[in-house]
Amino acid sequence: IQTNFGSSTKNRNFVLSQINRKRIKLKPLSSDYIKQLAMEHFNVKAISKKFCELLTKSEGNAFFVNELCTSLADRGCVTIENGILNITSSDFTIPESVEALVRSRFDRLKPSQQLTVKIASILGSSFRSTDVHAIYPKEAYDINTINQDFENLITKKIIKQSSEVNRTKKAIKISHFFSSSSFQETAYNLMLPSQREGLHSITASYYEKEYANDLTPFYSILIYHLKQAKNFEKAKIYEAKIAARKNWFRLSRVLRAIGNMRRITKGIQL
Repeated sequence: IQTNFGSSTKNRNFVLSQINRKRIKLKPLSSDYIKQLAMEHFNVKAISKKFCELLTKSEGNAFFVNELCTSLADRGCVTIENGILNITSSDFTIPESVEALVRSRFDRLKPSQQLTVKIASILGSSFRSTDVHAIYPKEAYDINTINQDFENLITKKIIKQSSEVNRTKKAIKISHFFSSSSFQETAYNLMLPSQREGLHSITASYYEKEYANDLTPFYSILIYHLKQAKNFEKAKIYEAKIAARKNWFRLSRVLRAIGNMRRITKGIQL
């Protein structure tokens, strides 16, 4: 299950503990499905035997196939002739894991693009571009550069533009999301702990100011960012608010049940 908060297993477990979830264990895909994924990625009718041999290194991992196809396209190592995909160069080394493959793609980005991806990774797997602008370090902020970074990252299929969707009752409009959770995790983990803590603190402060009129839908988000910023005391305040809301809802249900019983009893007496 992919969540919208953070990247580590600990972070995901925290968020998943707040919601209903179901664990699904995926088995490796067959060679036919892997081949089909590659064909759909490049929108071709067939792939060469040499490319099929490369796909065997994925060991049935769909994420690996996607990242491998994107990486080869970035390097200009593929051609499409008469609807058939082929490799034009063998001058590359295929990493042993999805993480290594993603890291190699990250390392080929320009410094400004790397920074923009890191900032976005703080916000989660999906985010608003306006939020990235809001928490961007002031000393490195340049609106034109950041906007250009977004366009280039979309072209490189690292992030995608999203249709407007509601993430909370306040109808936050998500503008972008990471094409792969692995890329978000890689960018997030490449930052120093102190850098991550600082950005999480800035993000929490930003949400508190931006939605000061009603923070209710953002309690879980604030708790996450505050804990990542090691501001545990303030996180407890929002945890208490969530607990109070849950107790209020329970009390409301009890009162409604009592009211219904009274009406039923009164009806029987009549």
